[in-house]
Amino acid sequence: MECLTSRYTNFKKWLKGRKRMKGQWYIVAAILFSYSLLTFFDSFNGYSQLDYSSIASQDEDATFYNVLQGLKNISNGSNELNANADAADYAGLVQGSLLGKGTYFKCNYSISSGVLDIKELEVSDKSMRVRIVNN
Repeated sequence: MECLTSRYTNFKKWLKGRKRMKGQWYIVAAILFSYSLLTFFDSFNGYSQLDYSSIASQDEDATFYNVLQGLKNISNGSNELNANADAADYAGLVQGSLLGKGTYFKCNYSISSGVLDIKELEVSDKSMRVRIVNN
């Protein structure tokens, strides 16, 4: 009997000693809870931000103008021997890049003595079509 009583009194003493530290667990729980909420909402932060660069990259007028300027820069900047090869490489790169975005690109041109003659240039997508045809 004495053994059970001493165990109970030891438990009672231990419980009295733990009552003084009761408030610390609320503080620790509040810190862990707030950290978990911050981590949870921070993981979804990227989905709510606006991407303004996607508007400029999908603008058909800017795409068409950039392709046209690139061909003009090649015809003005390259020497006459390499101008056609450089323009063909540029057209191939542009076509591969635009096809990756789902945009159709067709270009028919000639460069003679540094002058760019565009016979047909077309950039089209499911929502737009920009085309130049010179006869």
